[in-house]
Amino acid sequence: MSRKFLRDRALSVTKSEAEEQEQIRLVESPEPELEPTMASFLNDDSDHFYTTGAEKQRKIIIDRPVLTQAYICSKYSSSNDLKTWNPSSCKEWFKTHKCNPKKTIFSLIPILTWLPSYEWRSISFDLVAGFVVAVLNIPQGMAYAMLGNLPAIVGIYMAFFPVIIYAILGTSRHVSMGTFAVICLMSGKAALDYQSSHHSPSKPDYSILEITTAITFCVGIWQAILGVLRLGAASLLLNSELVSGFTTGAAVHVLTSQVKSLLGLSIPKRTGIFKIILSYIDFGKNIQNSNVAAVVISVITISVLTVYNEFLKPYWTKKIPFPLPIELITIIIGTVVSLYFNFHELFNIAIVDHIPTGLPAPELPNFEIVKEMMFPQGLLICIVAYAISVSMAKIFAGKHNYSVDANQELLAQGGSNLVGSFFSCGPVSVSLSRSVIQEQVGGRTQLASLFSCAILIFVLLWIGPFFETLPNCVLSSIIVVALKGMFLQVKDFRSAWKLSKVNGFIWLCTFMSTVVLDIEYGLAIGVALSVLTLLWRSNRPKMTLLGVYENTELYVDINSSEQVKELPHVKIIKYTGCLNFATAESFSNQILKLVPLTKEQPKKGKLSIPKLIPTISTISKEKITDNVSIGTRETNVSVEEKIQWIILDMSSMSSLDPEAARALNALIQKYANEIVQVMITGCADPVLDVMKTCGVLSQVGIRHVFPTVHDAVVSCGLQIENQSCPTQSNLTNYDYPINYESESDNEVAYQELESSVRRHNVDSPGVR
Repeated sequence: MSRKFLRDRALSVTKSEAEEQEQIRLVESPEPELEPTMASFLNDDSDHFYTTGAEKQRKIIIDRPVLTQAYICSKYSSSNDLKTWNPSSCKEWFKTHKCNPKKTIFSLIPILTWLPSYEWRSISFDLVAGFVVAVLNIPQGMAYAMLGNLPAIVGIYMAFFPVIIYAILGTSRHVSMGTFAVICLMSGKAALDYQSSHHSPSKPDYSILEITTAITFCVGIWQAILGVLRLGAASLLLNSELVSGFTTGAAVHVLTSQVKSLLGLSIPKRTGIFKIILSYIDFGKNIQNSNVAAVVISVITISVLTVYNEFLKPYWTKKIPFPLPIELITIIIGTVVSLYFNFHELFNIAIVDHIPTGLPAPELPNFEIVKEMMFPQGLLICIVAYAISVSMAKIFAGKHNYSVDANQELLAQGGSNLVGSFFSCGPVSVSLSRSVIQEQVGGRTQLASLFSCAILIFVLLWIGPFFETLPNCVLSSIIVVALKGMFLQVKDFRSAWKLSKVNGFIWLCTFMSTVVLDIEYGLAIGVALSVLTLLWRSNRPKMTLLGVYENTELYVDINSSEQVKELPHVKIIKYTGCLNFATAESFSNQILKLVPLTKEQPKKGKLSIPKLIPTISTISKEKITDNVSIGTRETNVSVEEKIQWIILDMSSMSSLDPEAARALNALIQKYANEIVQVMITGCADPVLDVMKTCGVLSQVGIRHVFPTVHDAVVSCGLQIENQSCPTQSNLTNYDYPINYESESDNEVAYQELESSVRRHNVDSPGVR
C-alpha cells in the first residue's frame, strides 16, 4: 500500500454527522515505507518503533468541537435523562428476572451440573486421589480430633459425613474438606472454656463432644445465613496478611497443646489470656515428671517423619507419582509395637483407647448450648473456616481455569457443618495439606472425595478398633511435624513489611495478639486492624494539581516534570478516591487551600459576569511538510489576573454520596460568589446520577460538565507562554462564549451547542 494512496484516502474522508467529527490522520515522511519489526517494537524506548534511518512519526490530529457531558448524554445515551426509579421500571425488572426453578436447583446443587458431563476417562485419576486422601485422613483425622479434645474416631466421622455434603454442594473441584488443625483447636478451646464455666455440683457437666456438636451446628447456621444473604465477599476483610499472621499464631497454640502429650505429662490445661506463657512455665516446673518412654517414642516418630519429608520425599516423588503414606505407616507401626510390648501397662503411656465400630446414630445438638455458643464463638469459627476454605478454593480455581462461587461455598460449608452436627462431628474446613496432595496426584473433581468416603466406610465399620492401642504421643508427633508449613509463614511478615509497612504491621499485631493473648483476641484485633486500615486508606484520597504537558493535550501532576506547565487563570485539580461524608470536609478544605477565597464577596443573588468574558476566536492554519505537522493559531483572549476557572477532574472518583454532594454544592456556591466558575469533568455515570439527584449539575451549570479535561480547558480559551493552548487543527473555528445565564434549561444548552456545531461544519466541511 503506497504512501500516496493513504494520503488520498485521508483527504477523501468527510464528516458524516455534527456529533461525530473526529478524524485521525497519519503524517508520514517521504521515505520508503518499512514495516516495524517485533524486536524493534519490544525494545522501543521512544515514541516510534520503525527501523528506517529517517524516523517516521505517528501523530494524532483530532478535529471536533468542544463537547459537554449534556450534549453527549442527549445524543449518544439511550435516554436523554439520567436513570431514575419508577414503579414501571421495577415491574419490568421483576418480569425479566423471573425465577427459573430448574436453573435455581442446578445452581444450588452443582453436582447436577458437572456430573452428567463428567469425562469418565478421568475416573482413574479421581480413584487414585480418593485412595491417597483416605489414607491421609486416618492419621490426620485421629490426631486433629485429639487436638479438639475429642475421641479419635470423631476425626474419621468428620472426614466422612460433611465431605459427602460438600461434594454435592461445593463448587471447588480440588479442595479436601474435613479436619483442620486451627479449626479443631478453636472449637476444642471453646468447648473446654464452656465446660469449665458451666461446672456445677447440682447438675451433670456437659461432655466436650456434646458442646462441640453444638458449636458445629452454630457454625453451620452462620454459614448458611451468610450464604443466603450473599455475603461471600465478606471474607475479603480477612486479607492475606491477617490470615497468615493468625494461622501462624494459632500454630503456636497447636504446638503448645501437644507438648504435654509429647512429654507424657499430666498437668491441667491453661485457659484465658497469657495461657501460652503460663503453659510453658508449667512445663518447665514439671519437666522432671516427664514420661521417658513417651519422650523416646516422640523423638523417634518426629525424627522419622522429618527425615522422610526433608530428604527422602523429593526422591520418592520423582520415582513414583503418588506420595508414600508415611503418617499411616507410622501409626500402624506404633499401634503394633504398643500392642506387642503393652506400652500402656508397662510404661503408663496414654493411648487412644476405645474406638466404636459402625456409624453413629443421628442426634440433635443441645439447643441450650447452641443459644450460648452462637456468638461470638460460632461466628468466629465460621469466619476463619470459610476464609481459609475459599482462599484455597480460589487458588486451585485460578490454576485450573474454572470459577468458584463464594456464596455457594458458604452454603456448601454450612450444609456440611449442619449435617455433621447431627453425627457427632466438629466444625470442618479445608485441609491445606490434603488439598494440595489431592490435586498433585491427579484429582480432578469431587468424585475423589466421594471415593475417599467409600474407603473410610471400612475403617468405621471394621478397622477402627485396631488403632485402640496407638500411643497419643505418636499422634502428637504427627501434628507437630505437620505444623512446619504454618510456621514457615513467618516469611510472609518480611515480604509484607517490604511491600507495605501497614500490611506488615497487621501481620505482626495479629500474630503477637494471637500468641500472647488468645486466639479469639488475635482474630478480633486482626479484623479490627484490617477494617480500620481499609477505612484509613479509603478516607485518605489524593488531591493532585494538574498542568499541561508541553505541546500536548495531556494533563498530569504539576510536579511530575519540568515540561509540565500550569495554565494561567485556571486550576485543574484531580481527585482520586471516593467522596463521601467522611472525606467531604477534607475535600473542601484542600480545594480552598489550593484556590483561596478573597475576603470581599459579592452579595448573594444571581451570578453576574464581568465585562471581560473570555471567548474563543481561533484561526488555524496547517502546513504539512515531510514529517512535521505545523499548526499555528492566533487566539484573542481577555482574562483577568486572577483564577477564573476551577476544573475538577473526577475521572478517578469511584463514588459520591449525598452528604458529599451537598458539600460540593456549598463549595461551588462559595466560588460563584467570587466570580469563579467551577467545571466538572470525567464523571462516571453513577457519580452523575448522584450529582443530578442532589442538584450539583444545576448548581454548576449543565454546560460546565465536560467529558474530558481538555474540553473544559479549550472552552476557557487559554494560552500558555505564547504557545497555542493544546488543541488540534480547526478545533474551535466557531465562537462559543461561556454563557452563565439560562443554565438550568438543558434544552436551550443543547440547541445552542448544536447550532455552533452546524456552523462549524459549514465553515470547515472536511480535512484541509
